[in-house]
Amino acid sequence: MNTRLRALYTDSLCQPYLVESDTLWTHQTKSVSLPLTARNIKVVVQKDIVFGNWRDAYTFSMNTTKLCLRITGVTLSSKIQPCE
Repeated sequence: MNTRLRALYTDSLCQPYLVESDTLWTHQTKSVSLPLTARNIKVVVQKDIVFGNWRDAYTFSMNTTKLCLRITGVTLSSKIQPCE
C-alpha cells in the first residue's frame, strides 16, 4: 500500500502552499521541509488504496517546519515523527 505525506500551509502573507513527499514504501523514510515563515500547517497522511485512489488516513495540525513519515507496515499503520 503506497503512502505519502502532504503538508498544507500559509506564509506570512496568508498565501497557501502545498508540499508533498514522494510515494513511500514499507520501511522507507522521507521528509518534507517547510520555510521558516510557514503558518497554519495541516499535515495529511494519505494511502493509495486502489490504483491511485488516494485517501486521507490521518490529518492533524502541527507547528514544526520539518516532518518525517516512517511506514511501519503495509497497512494503515503509519507513524509520524519529527526529523532530527
